[in-house]
Order: sequence, then C-alpha cells, then structure tokens
Amino acid sequence: MTPEFREIATSNLKEGTLYGLYCTDSFGMGVDLPDIKIVIQWRCTCNLDTLWQ
Repeated sequence: MTPEFREIATSNLKEGTLYGLYCTDSFGMGVDLPDIKIVIQWRCTCNLDTLWQ
C-alpha cells in the first residue's frame, strides 16, 4: 500500500465516506481510528504482537 493510498483510505474512513476496508497487517500499524465498530480477522495469527495491534 502506498503512503498516498493509505492516507486517502484513512481519511475516507474518518469522514464516513468509506464503509469498510479490507487490508493486511501493514495498514493497521500506527493507525488510531476510534470509531471502528467491528473487526473481522481471517486466520488468526500466532504472533501476539500482531494480534494485539
């Protein structure tokens, strides 16, 4: 994911113009979005740090 696309996706989520986002672990690193209602995780990780993030 390019930094530009990440910024656009984050902005759209905050504004409510994007309903959902399908992404990898790399998107969640350093992102703090307080209004996330549900997270669906496919194939749980064995790495506790990744799961906690």
